[in-house]
Amino acid sequence: MYISQLLIADICFQIETPVLMKCFSHERFQAFFSNLRSPDIVFSYRGVSNSFMELDVRISATNKEMSYISSFLTNENVVRDSSVSSIKLLNYLLQSGANSVGNPIVSFNDSTFCVSNHSERTISTHFAPHLSFNLSNGLLGHTSFSTFLHDFQALMVHCSCVDFNNNAAVFIAMDEGGKTTAASLCKSGKVLSDDQIMFKKNEGGKWLAYGTPWTTFTPIPGSATPKAFFLLEKSDKFSLTKLGSRELLSHLWNEHYKSRLMIPKMYHTKILDLYLSLSSSAPVYLMKFPKDYIDQEAILKCLDH
Repeated sequence: MYISQLLIADICFQIETPVLMKCFSHERFQAFFSNLRSPDIVFSYRGVSNSFMELDVRISATNKEMSYISSFLTNENVVRDSSVSSIKLLNYLLQSGANSVGNPIVSFNDSTFCVSNHSERTISTHFAPHLSFNLSNGLLGHTSFSTFLHDFQALMVHCSCVDFNNNAAVFIAMDEGGKTTAASLCKSGKVLSDDQIMFKKNEGGKWLAYGTPWTTFTPIPGSATPKAFFLLEKSDKFSLTKLGSRELLSHLWNEHYKSRLMIPKMYHTKILDLYLSLSSSAPVYLMKFPKDYIDQEAILKCLDH
């Protein structure tokens, strides 16, 4: 078993894999490596026998994603007929029964099943043996890292972020919306990331933006205070228009719905409160710009509100 730890926003993520993930040799992840300490969140990956595939076929025929254990228990034929019940972990979950707050959540796709335990902040992903090669050569995605962040007053946001002397300009857009372009045009700042930024409140309730490994720039594990948010729109000319926090809140909530799929609804209000707090923490602007120019001085003035 290979154990690696990443320290992002002072949150320790432990990744346990049966094979060495080659992506960890990339500087993007090495910049966030931590000496072994007590982890805050644990992701484990395990191989299972091919009998799992029998279960997956039966589930696909009834309900593609059976999320809660109680829902899974209602399908008695699956439990009785599938040899996957011999897997100790899943068998324990199937017998544990009641749909209580602390119960793990099980989700399925074509060749894996995933157990998410919110009381222990662990995610165990179990995969068919032939996927070991995929795990070894694949990339470690960011989606799972969002699952328990609300416990730490933190959020993962799809955006780019540029640090100007500890004051951060945050550029927000959909895929291919100009986040990387806007960041690269900020010549005097340091790019914390051009794809995923982790925002976290400090002990004083102040938001900080932290760099993450998910970037095409040289990774920077540092942090900066978000001073302005810019919703991006491609245009022939550069312009800035002041917006309200509601526009940003709406975008953030809708853009990150996938990250909430494995989070029980009882936590959604807490997550919404975090988005509301972040959206209200700094001015919001609509920034229209061409692909080869931004007015950096205008952006710096926005940061100096």
